[in-house]
Amino acid sequence: MERTPFRAVFMDLVEIFFRAAGAFYVFAGHVTARTMLMEATADRMIAALANDAEPAGIAGRHVALGAIVVVTAASGTALALMSFWALPLFVAGTAMQTVWLIRASGNPRPRDAEERSGRRRTINAALIYTAVALGVIWLWHDGRLGPAADPLSVGLILATTLYFVVWLRRDLGWRPGPSEMFDDPDLPFEPALRPEKVRLDPCFGSWPLVDVRRGRRFNHLTWLPEELAFRIEDWDDMFQLAFDGDDPAPLPNFGTAERAVAYVEEGRAIVLALCDHFGADNVEVSAAFDRQADSS
Repeated sequence: MERTPFRAVFMDLVEIFFRAAGAFYVFAGHVTARTMLMEATADRMIAALANDAEPAGIAGRHVALGAIVVVTAASGTALALMSFWALPLFVAGTAMQTVWLIRASGNPRPRDAEERSGRRRTINAALIYTAVALGVIWLWHDGRLGPAADPLSVGLILATTLYFVVWLRRDLGWRPGPSEMFDDPDLPFEPALRPEKVRLDPCFGSWPLVDVRRGRRFNHLTWLPEELAFRIEDWDDMFQLAFDGDDPAPLPNFGTAERAVAYVEEGRAIVLALCDHFGADNVEVSAAFDRQADSS
């Protein structure tokens, strides 16, 4: 069919649209992977701090979602390049998201407005992806996609896939292991090991208290009175869940200034409680917590 000026302009705009959509899905894959890894890290750290195993169902969920992320990013790369491989990848991605939604429909009803909103966003995102997939099928039927054997396109698609697989495999495969800097929870209770001087030192992935004399972090649930120990546990959970597991250098992000202030104020109250228990001369506060207090 001979292309009229109008059709030529229209098809050029269509191509720009789909290339931009492909680039968006590469970016969306990166954002989703980063968010997923943060949640997975939080799940594992909570399990580790509780001396418990990560539930098998959660681990399976992370793997399934990771596979969807890889296919989404790869399909986006293929579409941005207007490659033939956008067709099978978008079809596969649509099928995977459909199965995900079908399985999710069997889950309990959302408990609150935030969960309902999150489920609606997931459904809307899947519908938009499906619509783009239908557009990809039309592009293929209209002969707008490039050859399957184009080495540049194939290389870039494989590079994107490998990048996401290695990234997700590395971080999803991480498991908190034993460290010489921690007390062994299986060791018998030994009164001689009771901390005498402590330092409050919140640290991602670690217990928040250090036995200054031994230079080791210790399990506050073992050595402190129950009420104080669980108060520290709740306080430290705020820190662990606010931390960015993908980039552990910055301070944690509590979401709002009010939550950050509440965390710092509770930390200061815990310091006073520790002073009552150990004596004021036997309680220190780390520079890390001082920086959090200053930033709030």
